[in-house]
Amino acid sequence: MDGLIDKKQLSSLTALINKMTKLEDQVAKTEERLKQQKEELREMSEKTIPDFLLELGINQLTLGEGEDATKISVSQYYSAKIPANREAEAFEWLRCNGHDALIKSKVDCSFGKGEEETRQETAVVRFLESNGIPFKNKRSVHPMTLKAFVKEQIESGEHFPQDLFGVYIGNKTKVRR
Repeated sequence: MDGLIDKKQLSSLTALINKMTKLEDQVAKTEERLKQQKEELREMSEKTIPDFLLELGINQLTLGEGEDATKISVSQYYSAKIPANREAEAFEWLRCNGHDALIKSKVDCSFGKGEEETRQETAVVRFLESNGIPFKNKRSVHPMTLKAFVKEQIESGEHFPQDLFGVYIGNKTKVRR
C-alpha cells in the first residue's frame, strides 16, 4: 500500500468504520442489558418466588395439567468460598475438627528452558517417584507465548510446521474512541 487514498475510498472506509463503531455500541448495550436481565432472573429465582411460596406455606406447585403443566419447586442450594485472608484460620478449624481430609495440597514447580533447570526438574521428579508421592507433571506452552512465537517466526520469514501449531492468520480492525 502506498498510503494514497482517494475521496471515494475514504468515504467507503468512513462508512465501514461508522458501521463498526455502531455495532460495538450495540454489543455493549446488549451485554449490559443481558447482565441486568441475569441479575433480575437471579433475584426472581432466588428471592421473589421462594419468598412468595413461603408466604403460601408451600415449596412446590403444579400449574396447569398434562403436557401444558408447569411444575414449580423451591429447594435449597449451598455455596462456599474461604476468603483468602482467612484460609489459615479455616484450615486450622478443619484440622482441629477432624475434617483435615478436605484440605488438598498442590505442589507446583516451574522450570525454565536451560540445561540446569532440566536437571533440577529431573531430580524433583525422581525424588517424588522414589518416595511414592503422587504428582502430575504436565508440560504446556502458555497461549500468549505460543502466539508471540508464531508471530515472530512468520514475521522473520522462518519456516515451521504451521499446521502442527494450529496457526491461523486473519485480520482484525480496532477503532479506539
